[in-house]
Amino acid sequence: MAGGRPQTPFDQEIADELCFRWSSEVKGMRSILKDLANEFPNKTIPCTGTIYKWMEENPEFMAQSARAREMRADMLADERTEYALTPLLGEVVTESDKNGRETRTGDNVARSTLIVQTISRHIGQLNPRKYGDKVLNEHTGKDGAPIQFVTKSILEE
Repeated sequence: MAGGRPQTPFDQEIADELCFRWSSEVKGMRSILKDLANEFPNKTIPCTGTIYKWMEENPEFMAQSARAREMRADMLADERTEYALTPLLGEVVTESDKNGRETRTGDNVARSTLIVQTISRHIGQLNPRKYGDKVLNEHTGKDGAPIQFVTKSILEE
């Protein structure tokens, strides 16, 4: 007999709501599931492991969640643009010889850059065909020279 708690049976209403929120909110799966538990107190909300099990066992839900993740990448790409174009104001405190402290308010460029780069990496993982890094494979021989592929027309010359 297997140990552990029993698996939550598949619930299409919860699956639909989860996929909708995946595609339209910046929150992660755990936060979304916590929100669903608060909003649907009479339903059993699955844990993240059960969600992945549902995907394995239900091809329709797997396709639905894959599409939600692609849509999430598009939504996050829009968010990335917003972060890049909106100043992130903050205070910079520096030490001063005369007064002890000096405070300056300005755009926190380093923090904005970190946010934009983090979102860029994440959307590249969510939808690599659309947002991932382009990879160029180049085949070379032992001496580093490009390999020439022999075709029938070369052999006939």
